[in-house]
Amino acid sequence: SSGDHLNSATKKISKTDSSVSGDRALEFAGFTGQLNCTKIRAFSKLELHNLESTNSTVTLNNTKFNLSGLEIWEFDCGSSLSGNFINDFTEDVLDFRGYSSGSYTLISDINASDSCDVFRNFGALTDICFDGTSAGELSYDSTNSCWTWGVPGSSLGIVTEENTKNMVLTIA
Repeated sequence: SSGDHLNSATKKISKTDSSVSGDRALEFAGFTGQLNCTKIRAFSKLELHNLESTNSTVTLNNTKFNLSGLEIWEFDCGSSLSGNFINDFTEDVLDFRGYSSGSYTLISDINASDSCDVFRNFGALTDICFDGTSAGELSYDSTNSCWTWGVPGSSLGIVTEENTKNMVLTIA
């Protein structure tokens, strides 16, 4: 919003604009630790970036923590998210930055009984990108909860290990 501002030094009134513009991104840059809150409002993008030699490793510790408002998820190679939270992937875009051949766990240690809240509508993603560029035509296998694209052997899927579920990216 805009309004008048009194400069106490000059005793003059000036017009100010306090509106917020720009990206609505929540960025974790080289952050390793826990976040314990229930909502992130007004953010459309979650960025897990590495800073120098530190990978971002974020643990969410509240089963009511809601990320459903996010539209874009950006993961730097080596960054990860864990814990239990609420999410809906409908029309979301996942962007993987700096990845090469290999297997990467992006979201981990999700209690299998809570996984429907974390991976809700995983099959309704809009796009998977690498360094900001679309992977191309996507195909979803609902039986195996797995996305594939034009690179044989590459996939993004939900993998069950004992009592947990993980989101795993495999690049051939």
